[in-house]
Amino acid sequence: MSNYDDLLIYQYRKKPKAKATIHALMSEIDRIAENIGDLKNQWDIDLARGYSLDIIGRRIGVSRILPSFVSKGYFGYLETINAKPWGEGVWYRYGESTGGSLSLNDEDYRFLLKAKILKNFQNGTLDYLIDALQKLMSEDANAMDNLDMTVDIFLPIKTLNSLQLYLIQQSDILPRAMGVRIVTGKQIGRAHV
Repeated sequence: MSNYDDLLIYQYRKKPKAKATIHALMSEIDRIAENIGDLKNQWDIDLARGYSLDIIGRRIGVSRILPSFVSKGYFGYLETINAKPWGEGVWYRYGESTGGSLSLNDEDYRFLLKAKILKNFQNGTLDYLIDALQKLMSEDANAMDNLDMTVDIFLPIKTLNSLQLYLIQQSDILPRAMGVRIVTGKQIGRAHV
């Protein structure tokens, strides 16, 4: 807050009501200017937070909530895979979803939005894929064409959390040419998708 007394003409500088009026008006103008500055950050994917990011997601067509993402943990017998014991598992009712929804935090949602934008504007070339991977993750990301309609993608594990890695491997969020399959595998120091 600066000295707003300088904005008053000389004869009003010692009047308390005039000082209070100019301080009230100018502090409100400062708040408006601050909000206008923040408004441009609300449309920047790297700076937006919370509801602003949700609005960007609606424009892109990606929801923050991933439906049926987390297993509900149903009751089952000993031989049943992923079954919960008596007292921990819930009973399955016919037609009910076997998974619960997951709401992404801002970091993971931002990652998903950027991936969707990069996929929407792809041109199907290997150079675009490499550029998109590096924009999405880091300069260490790379891709290699196997010349048999498959592409090996090398991802820097240290920059990805487990949810982001899962989205890349299971949700087909990376740009790729039509008919090209992303090969799965492992490599030392990097995730090889």
